[in-house]
Amino acid sequence: MRKILFTSFLGLALAGCGRQQPCENYAPPVFPARSVPQTEVLRDSLVLYGSGAMALYKDWLIVASRHADGWVHFFDKHTGERIGMAVPPGKGPGEAVQVSTIDVSPANGRLFVTDRSTYKILEFDLDSLIRYGKRLPEREFTLPDSVTTPTKMWHTADGILSRGSGVYGQARLARFRDGICTARYDTYPAAEDTALMRKSYVDCTATVSPDGSKMAFGLKYGCVLEILDLRDGGIRPYAVRYFHKPEMAEGAAIGPNEKTVFGFGDISSTDRYIYGTYRGTKEMDAIHGIAVFDWDGNERHFYQIDKLLIDFCVEPDDSVLYAVELDTQNGEFRLVSIPLEV
Repeated sequence: MRKILFTSFLGLALAGCGRQQPCENYAPPVFPARSVPQTEVLRDSLVLYGSGAMALYKDWLIVASRHADGWVHFFDKHTGERIGMAVPPGKGPGEAVQVSTIDVSPANGRLFVTDRSTYKILEFDLDSLIRYGKRLPEREFTLPDSVTTPTKMWHTADGILSRGSGVYGQARLARFRDGICTARYDTYPAAEDTALMRKSYVDCTATVSPDGSKMAFGLKYGCVLEILDLRDGGIRPYAVRYFHKPEMAEGAAIGPNEKTVFGFGDISSTDRYIYGTYRGTKEMDAIHGIAVFDWDGNERHFYQIDKLLIDFCVEPDDSVLYAVELDTQNGEFRLVSIPLEV
């Protein structure tokens, strides 16, 4: 039997399988609607080394990828035309060694670029960057590494939300305002094997809703969808869906074993829905579909996709999904758009 776990927004104990009881009610997701969308290729032969993150701002698509001239690339979302590049490789002002994430704050037109190698965060004014080619950031800063080592970062009205490794006493999630930690979160979904669940979260995917009120995590080795409430500057559990039990390689290695059912590859969101590239099979190289959930964790729609989507983002009105697509036959990357129905 499929089960959804909820807490009140006051952080009370979870109903159903409580925090003190292991919850093993895993069942694959069942989607009430399925479709095969028509993919439009916006740009062939992207000169990128894969993709590390993707975001949308006004008429522009922003892609983070390693390149000799820069880490952050800008494209017209209508035509696929490349319109700019920023954040050259290096350790100097406005440079990065290894970009792990980009985040856009639509309300004030800011782009935040995180360098996971130096823990540096670059903040850009997007209109100045794209329209006028101003490539130096408005500011550069770092978060206190005693609290968290940022692997991914989001900017919300309540400050900066940083996802860390959750090891060596550092927070799994932490919120910062003016460089001061205002909230931290170290809890993981209930499981019979707590150590395995924690280990599975070392390699997972996460998204924050554009309005900054909620957050979702999706496991890759197994499939668990965890939803958190971020309102009022806090970090609180809200709902958990258990689809496939996590399975990992034994020992210190982070990776699958022969029992692993692969879940989410990437995850993104709008204020209405959570979108995830989803496999639901033991085949590591299986092509993803797009699984859509509401913010209560309920299945809404499944899109069958015949190409591998590396990274993606979605229009705020849930009308179009944009993605970096990999053609597994020839190894070519493309920029594509996919109309949505939900």
